[in-house]
Amino acid sequence: MTHMRFDTILKRGVAEIITEAELRKLLNSGRMLTLKQGFDPSAPDIHLGHVVGLRKLRQFQELGHNVILIVGDWTARIGDPSGQSVTRPMLTADEIERNAQTYMEQFFKVVDKDRTELRWQSEWFSKFTLDEVIKLTSKFTIAQLLAREDFSKRYSSNNPISLTEMLYPLLQGYDSVAIKADVEFGGIDQKFNCLVGRELQQSTGQPPQQVFLVPLLVGTDGHQKMSKSLNNHIGITEPPREIYGKVMSIPDSLITDYFELVTDVPEQEIAEFKEQLEVRSVNPMNLKKRLAYEIVRQFHGTRAAGRAQQHFTQVFQKREIPEEIPEVRLSFKSLMYQSLHSRKVFEVATRIASQMGKSVKEKRAVQISAALHDIGMMDISDRILSKSDALTTSELVEIKLHVSRGTELLRSLGISNEIISNVEAHHERYDGNGYPRGLSHEQIPLGARIIAVADMYDALTSDRPYRRALTSAEALEELQQGAGIQFDPLVVGALKQALTLEMSDGDLAQDLVNIGSFADLFHILLAAKLSKSREDVKRLLRQNAVRIDGKKVSGNIVSIHNGAVIKVGKRRFAKIVDADRKKA
Repeated sequence: MTHMRFDTILKRGVAEIITEAELRKLLNSGRMLTLKQGFDPSAPDIHLGHVVGLRKLRQFQELGHNVILIVGDWTARIGDPSGQSVTRPMLTADEIERNAQTYMEQFFKVVDKDRTELRWQSEWFSKFTLDEVIKLTSKFTIAQLLAREDFSKRYSSNNPISLTEMLYPLLQGYDSVAIKADVEFGGIDQKFNCLVGRELQQSTGQPPQQVFLVPLLVGTDGHQKMSKSLNNHIGITEPPREIYGKVMSIPDSLITDYFELVTDVPEQEIAEFKEQLEVRSVNPMNLKKRLAYEIVRQFHGTRAAGRAQQHFTQVFQKREIPEEIPEVRLSFKSLMYQSLHSRKVFEVATRIASQMGKSVKEKRAVQISAALHDIGMMDISDRILSKSDALTTSELVEIKLHVSRGTELLRSLGISNEIISNVEAHHERYDGNGYPRGLSHEQIPLGARIIAVADMYDALTSDRPYRRALTSAEALEELQQGAGIQFDPLVVGALKQALTLEMSDGDLAQDLVNIGSFADLFHILLAAKLSKSREDVKRLLRQNAVRIDGKKVSGNIVSIHNGAVIKVGKRRFAKIVDADRKKA
């Protein structure tokens, strides 16, 4: 091994090494090292953000070292709190098993399977006694754990932190003791957890592991770390054209970072790319095409990369209609329900706000919030939304993500904080047992408390696959039973009074004109379902809403015809077929 090759591994795509001098000694010792890589199978898919660290493992394997891949079947039940602002739900053993199998298939697309040993945490934790748990927890203090940035923020904001979450870094750290790890790999956000493992090893008389931390890859939105929940990810098993197109959509500022972190393009070339971009002597699109080709080639081969590039040139640059157009089956019924549901919640919330004597400005904020409260649902699959039997834990997790996805989208559009707060908190409960932040009573914005009641009233008075619609009186009775527990009693009382009064169709129609066109909302939801780009969705919202938060915008919307070919996003085509329509 040359010093140049050695330095490249320890310098390129590295955030921090603790400690680099000790790691160099280990590598020069000639001993085969035990490299630790743990993963929680809380989600089944690997994206490019994971690949940054996996590529480093592969480089160390090429030097003759072995990887121990630890399946966190115990820690996955807790959920890694790193970077989280709320408590995560626990997964079942069956869900963890299914996710783990899919994850491992993708893991070995990058890492050498023959130089990898698979271990499950349950090998050691299933035998843990209460005495061993007490010994483990005695190694650290609450003050040490609260020093974590994510825990500190939640504690200072009075957001709940479960005791099981505090166990997470201890369990991950003990994994290092169990396998006698020499080096642990992780993202820079895993630094605290990795250092816990280092300290636990020392306390048990083992040599402390070295910690190899890699940068967090920024997602396609150009702002936040790559994450499936933020819909800014590039999955390694996605079709070649999809990967190619997503890479082409990244901001120019990320081009060289992606080259450095997820390709083998020589550093000298990357340095030239940087210089060319700085002096503007190169078209960034040409560099992106090279980048997209390199990434697709890694996971699908040279032939697929060439075809993806040809498709992009034909459709996006020459603006031709592609020869192959995918057929997309969507539930028009589900989408229409979402748009109609928003309208009904808008109507009921308007009645409640009027009954409570809110000013025009206050009522306006409630109305906009009600119209947009479920905008994050457009990212949720029709399969889950139309499911008639009980949802699994992972499906419930997916459903709950609509809140964060919706608020993130509205925030990126510059919507006012008052409206964003209402949308974010409309699933909070009066008793503090809601989500995402566990707020209670007056901590929950009044607009969100109003929407929560209006939302439930419409749900109760609408037909569901598993029950008939309740009458208005029956729905009101259910709401009254939840008053003081799930709902604000004053808001429920205002709804009861409002239902005895009549609101003129003229007044309501004017309110609807002011807030926007709900026919447009249906089309926005439909087009958003077809588009994989968050930028496309933001564009659709800007163009197709008559008014959003008092900002007038205009534009044309694509025509929707069952079985017709339409354009969605930037030169993205699809043949739309109504999934609810029976085949002839």
